[in-house]
Amino acid sequence: MWTWTGVACNSRRRVISLDLAGFNLTGFISPAISNLSALEYFDLSDNQLSGNIPPELGKLSQLWFLSLHNNLLTGVIPETLGLLKSMTDISLSSNNLIGEIPDICNCSSLIIILRDNNLTGEIPFSTRCQLPYLDVLFLFDNRLVGVIPSVINIEFYKP
Repeated sequence: MWTWTGVACNSRRRVISLDLAGFNLTGFISPAISNLSALEYFDLSDNQLSGNIPPELGKLSQLWFLSLHNNLLTGVIPETLGLLKSMTDISLSSNNLIGEIPDICNCSSLIIILRDNNLTGEIPFSTRCQLPYLDVLFLFDNRLVGVIPSVINIEFYKP
């Protein structure tokens, strides 16, 4: 049986997990990542990856965990991430992402972390958007404007 550090396969020998956080990786994320159609867990955080987030990530219909935080990624957040209905955790914080936050209402996200970027515009969640399972939404240290949409249930915690 083949084994690789940070790679897990299912019984059908299909890659279901890439956990390469903190491996000092450089370069860019290849659009060919969409060929891993069984991928569920994708963590490339704490590396030195640059370039854009490939829109092809939106083809990974099984993906429920995506963490690309603390890299050197640039460009916009692909709208195709909104196609990922199984997504529960998404962290793109501490990069150099720009533009508006795409509509990710179709995701069943529990955790959305987009802090420490250069995102602009309004928070996109409209009244047609239902986020009943949203637990964590971190958007601070961006350049967002407007009001917090009413679909976001806010609770403030005091230590």
